Amino acid sequence: MKYHSNFYWPRRAGAMLLVAGTLLTGELVGAAAPWATPMQLAQGQTELPAQRSDRALRSVRQAVQRDLAQRLNIPRGQVRIVSIDRQTWPDGCLGLAEPGESCTEAIVQGWRVTARANNRTWIYRSDATGVTVRQESNAPANAQLPAVVRTAVLQAASEQLNVPVNRLRITQAERRTWDGCLGISEPDVMCTMIAIPGWRVVVTSGGQRWVYHTNQDGTQVRLNPAASSIGGTIAPVQILPENLPQPLGRGIVFRSIANGGMLPRQTTTTLYEDGRVVIEQINSGRRSERSYRVSRQQVNRFRQTLQSFDRFDRLDFSQPYGAADYITVMLVSQTA
Repeated sequence: MKYHSNFYWPRRAGAMLLVAGTLLTGELVGAAAPWATPMQLAQGQTELPAQRSDRALRSVRQAVQRDLAQRLNIPRGQVRIVSIDRQTWPDGCLGLAEPGESCTEAIVQGWRVTARANNRTWIYRSDATGVTVRQESNAPANAQLPAVVRTAVLQAASEQLNVPVNRLRITQAERRTWDGCLGISEPDVMCTMIAIPGWRVVVTSGGQRWVYHTNQDGTQVRLNPAASSIGGTIAPVQILPENLPQPLGRGIVFRSIANGGMLPRQTTTTLYEDGRVVIEQINSGRRSERSYRVSRQQVNRFRQTLQSFDRFDRLDFSQPYGAADYITVMLVSQTA
């Protein structure tokens, strides 16, 4: 089972969501004839996993900002969160036990957060909800990154983004093991299933953030556009396992769940293998359902399109702080 992304959708939809919406509503629903008469059902509105994920991430960000602001004796608003990435920690101390400290041995799902304040970068670890927050060493985030890799990444970023090297900053670097595509797949490209040691490097400039994947010596450098904040787009974080939706049932190809807007409502669109497209909408406690039918050929074509979405697997494109009138959409499929 592969789970696609949560998307924040303001009045100006992001490119990825726009593509997904066009594919589903344009190719599938738009090409179909009504299959059943709409029904009115009574049902209360329920909270979506995306909403719980939003609150958890907000709590983590606020906990890190609060802790660093207290340490530096500065207003919390002067602490900027650069990135936040899903991690699994080895114990209740988040892998940062103090001498003589006793830690629970249970694995903890959480986050690794990069923050900046006073022109410096700090790395934090947290649990899933920000209740436990610990600061890593004050060493720069890219202290262990080999110089040859650092140079290769900055040079690649400078050329691709047309930004001078001296205006780029590496704010995070961590060792990773990639496949033959360095973890960045493309449509119709087969990735060799070999283990390639390398690095995941985060580059920032002017409030934007780019994520690069490299091999061990920096001779291969690739931009991960799905994980980057490019041209004002939203930088994603990974969705926690407990916030994922239920697996799709047998015979279901794809499902999208949209929630929010000026007049909050929930819309669930489900595509079945036999060509049925069912759209359920919950609005002010009332539920309506519409059904359509598309051809098997269209279903198969849509399946092929989904293969190019694997780079967005389990990514959450959360709304910016202060955003209003937005819709959160979760896309779910059987395969990426």
